[in-house]
Amino acid sequence: MPPLTYHTANQIAAALARDSRSIRETLATIPANSVMVVNGQQAHAWRFESLPPALRSALDAAATRQFYRDALHMLENPAERWQSRIRLADVRPEDLAKATKLRTALETALQQKDSTAISAAQRDSAGIADYQKAFGHVISARHWRRLFHRAIDRDRNQNDWMRLELYLDDSIAPQRPPRPDAIAPSLPDPLADVIKTLVNPAAPTAADRAFMFDAAFRHLEEQAADAPGKQGKLKQKIIRGLYLAIPGLAKTEKALRCMFYRKHAAWILSGGEVAALEDRRRVASGNFRKPDFSADQTKMRNEAILHDGNESLAHRKLRERGELSPAYVDYYHFDPRQNKSYLPATVRAAITPEVEMCGPIHHGPWLAKMKGPYIPRDWSDVAPGDWFSGDDVTWNQYFYFYDDAGQLHIERGECLVLHDLRTSYILDYCLIAGKYNSRHIRKLILAVQDKHGLPHKGFYFERGVWKARIIQDLDSRGNVNWRETESGMATFNLQVKHATTPRAKTIEGLFRILQERQRNEPGFIGFNERLDERERIQDFLARARRGTADPAKNLLTMEQWAARLDQIFAGYNNDPQNGKMLAGQSPAEAWLAGLQRKPLRQLPNDARYLLATHQKQVRVHSQGIVLTIGGNKKVFCNDRTGQLAGRDVLAFYNLDCPDLLTVSDLNRQNYFTVKAISLPAMSATKEQFAAVHEQIAAHRKAAITIYGNIHRPSAHTITRDNDVSEETMELGRFVNLEAEQFQEEQSATTRKLRKISRDATALGLSIPRNVRNPDRVQEGIDVTAVGLARIESRESNLATK
Repeated sequence: MPPLTYHTANQIAAALARDSRSIRETLATIPANSVMVVNGQQAHAWRFESLPPALRSALDAAATRQFYRDALHMLENPAERWQSRIRLADVRPEDLAKATKLRTALETALQQKDSTAISAAQRDSAGIADYQKAFGHVISARHWRRLFHRAIDRDRNQNDWMRLELYLDDSIAPQRPPRPDAIAPSLPDPLADVIKTLVNPAAPTAADRAFMFDAAFRHLEEQAADAPGKQGKLKQKIIRGLYLAIPGLAKTEKALRCMFYRKHAAWILSGGEVAALEDRRRVASGNFRKPDFSADQTKMRNEAILHDGNESLAHRKLRERGELSPAYVDYYHFDPRQNKSYLPATVRAAITPEVEMCGPIHHGPWLAKMKGPYIPRDWSDVAPGDWFSGDDVTWNQYFYFYDDAGQLHIERGECLVLHDLRTSYILDYCLIAGKYNSRHIRKLILAVQDKHGLPHKGFYFERGVWKARIIQDLDSRGNVNWRETESGMATFNLQVKHATTPRAKTIEGLFRILQERQRNEPGFIGFNERLDERERIQDFLARARRGTADPAKNLLTMEQWAARLDQIFAGYNNDPQNGKMLAGQSPAEAWLAGLQRKPLRQLPNDARYLLATHQKQVRVHSQGIVLTIGGNKKVFCNDRTGQLAGRDVLAFYNLDCPDLLTVSDLNRQNYFTVKAISLPAMSATKEQFAAVHEQIAAHRKAAITIYGNIHRPSAHTITRDNDVSEETMELGRFVNLEAEQFQEEQSATTRKLRKISRDATALGLSIPRNVRNPDRVQEGIDVTAVGLARIESRESNLATK
């Protein structure tokens, strides 16, 4: 009967690759069968039969994965080296070649299996790409993970990833009956490191062979110098290791041994030159009978460049036009009915690099510049808060809103975003229903200044649209003096720089990340509305615009979309990023850390106008100063504008106070302010009308005064016409007399009506507007006044008694 064995919690945890604390918690209620001394400390131990069923099942599964006989075998032999059921010496060459490719494909992933700098998904993706590079075909992620974990289980925590046995298939067959020989020795570390540099150890190139033999000979010389009598054994060990590690070096071990000795002798004779190890059979054979078709290849290359890289089409057209040489046509058979896209592989390989090289130039100089070399940026000297960067973006979502007239609008709109250049922390944004202009840019900059402060060094904008819209307000069709703002900010050591290429706009990458986060938001139309055929949403948009569908069913309002953007931006700011700029930090963490080292500053209130104010040269008209801002016409006038009619002035339009305009002359002197005149269309009060008319009268006063002071001489050129009859003149005198009497009566009536209005108001009486008999009404008011006076006198006498 075999002796009983006991196992501690640490041994069980190591076998399962789990934390020992969790194993102790699992065994907390299970009485220990024994106490063992491990490293001078007492530890509780259990028999395998005493373990809980779930733990025994886990151990059995781990033993199966790691190729042990059973769980007890695994616990008793934790460091036993795994061996393949077939020795490497008996494995077929094709199986060895496949295992060598798999070792190359899995090596990087196995080296990074315990690294926290890369996620499992990233490791799997990179490993699948390495597998495709080594084998030439793609496998599923599930199959790749099976191969990856199989190698880990076979290694048994040895971390010896150069062992070719780890990568053999489970179903390999022996090349010949197994022999009881010893396992081949492993390669020395220097040579094992050289193997890692080979592109494909299963099929080494001529350069790989020369490099490998040179490294082997140098290692042999170093080892032989320390042990002069063991050079023969060292050679045999190296030859054996090379044969097992690089099957493509020779078909048999005997052939490799002959090659090794021959090349070693040539290497010693040349004094250790790598050139002596190169295979010169191809060069020395004299097999260069292929005709020179360089002229035909040049024609095909040029034609392919003009056809946007379509090499097959260029080849076919040149053949049809008879422009290829007869020697080329006879040498390469071409049948368009079988394969009209045929092009000899050697010809295609010769012309493709130059065709691809010239393709961007054929499209234009800008694309050629973008496809050419670029300057990598070193961000080590840029700190959080140094530069604020801004750009515009049109999101891939539609939203809706109703204008003042109640008209429905379904738009994607435009959005201005300002972020910190170093950390990509989103500072603020501005959502616009239509097209943005310089006022929106200024408002965004001003909002960030008020919310966070100013950058340490300046602003970094796009050169194209942003530069144009900062300098010129396209919406108001007039120049806006942004230079005033730039020079004002220069006093605070702030600069304004512009990106010269799309590659230099780091905010483009931020927009792509944010758009990926918005894929599932309502109203998503795809990344390219013209190409992404989103049939359901397109049909819904059409019906909503026709008024046959409620937009609220599938779309957000503009206010709801802005609130959702707040949440999306906050999520991004707090999400860790893995790029070189943040290296695992979230934008918010990097931003706050930077501000703790160097806080931002804000403009004083006296200098805030530098960001909030537009400056524009305008002419004062007879109507006053008329500005069209955001499609709305505003009129400014008072007594000062009336004095400047017809002259040019400087108008300062404040974004914070749009109805108050600051005006000066062109020399920036004699400042004054003027209010905009505006009234509600149907609900203006008498006081509002009076205030507006007072402004208008003040504007007209200067012109009226000048005209009234003009001396106008009497006119003496008028002569009386005495050709009319006396009857006509008598009628005229009557009409004039009646008109004078009517005007006197009207004046008297007007005075009576005014008195009635004053007396009635004093008594608190309500009088209709169309009074027909003013005298009777006045008499009634007088009687009422006397009666009220008597009543008041009587009440006062009673009060005194």
